[in-house]
Amino acid sequence: MGATLPAAYYVCFGSPLDRALLLKFAHRAYREIEPERSSGSLPAMIDRYLSRSTPIWWLETWDQTTSDSLNSPTIAPPIPQRSVPQNPIACLWLGSALSTDDEPRAHVLLIYVAPEHRRQGLATYLLEQAETWAKQRGDRGIGLQVMTHNRAAIALYHKLG
Repeated sequence: MGATLPAAYYVCFGSPLDRALLLKFAHRAYREIEPERSSGSLPAMIDRYLSRSTPIWWLETWDQTTSDSLNSPTIAPPIPQRSVPQNPIACLWLGSALSTDDEPRAHVLLIYVAPEHRRQGLATYLLEQAETWAKQRGDRGIGLQVMTHNRAAIALYHKLG
């Protein structure tokens, strides 16, 4: 643990009001992983699991407006308090599940980083947030599903244990 968020990014916490944006990110993820497969079941999946108890972390980049409002370019800007993300480039959506031995655990429902923002530690940062959230709830672990041909994701999950 200990990944830090690069200075060019900040976290915005999501809510069930983010349904349309979450669906957009889910479609992007599925198109990249399996472009020939229909993602028509995504709206129903989101409707089934999206709630106040399924947290969403959005990552955004500092835009020119935020940068211009700073008194000094050397001072990190405050994290904006937004109810809806404005221009996210990554997300993590967590749910709850039971392990095979009926122990509660967190489950990664969606993790996505826009291609132009990858390889900067953003997914690692998000997954460490997931781990912290799961530990605070008393979960025994985190589950996820990954396509066997998604080598980058598999390598990341192995790296994080």
